[in-house]
Amino acid sequence: MLMSYSAQWLTLFHGAASQSIPIVTAYSSLGISGLQHAISSTKAAAIFVDAASASRLQPILEQLPSLRLVIYGGTLDADWESFRTSKDQFRYVQFLHYDELCTMGRHQATVSNPPSSEDLCAIFYTSGSTGTPKGVPMKHKNVVAAGKSHRGLFGTSLS
Repeated sequence: MLMSYSAQWLTLFHGAASQSIPIVTAYSSLGISGLQHAISSTKAAAIFVDAASASRLQPILEQLPSLRLVIYGGTLDADWESFRTSKDQFRYVQFLHYDELCTMGRHQATVSNPPSSEDLCAIFYTSGSTGTPKGVPMKHKNVVAAGKSHRGLFGTSLS
């Protein structure tokens, strides 16, 4: 996922986790080479981008052979159409808008594939301030433990 935290980010994170699909986070602080490293080293097949991130991805798309799906979470405007038209250049990549993905999910229910506590949940990439960005793997049990600790500290509400 290459975008700022949002309701869309959280929805995709939960959806992937509920199906035992690990996610990889890549933040803007990684820079273009760090982003390319994160995608290439994990052989990520899909990426979720917002409007700001899409412009960073487009120039390096041809150097990411594992990438097969780009999900766009921005507004349906000229920027999206411009990005989507790059599919003519990258025929092996499918371009979907977040709303299209949600519609597909509502109409094509899938069998649940819940993870075990030992399954990989996510790889969070650091900025690589001391060199090449490093991926920090988190199992599902780690993510659940972090959530439980927040509940213990803050209760059920942050307000």
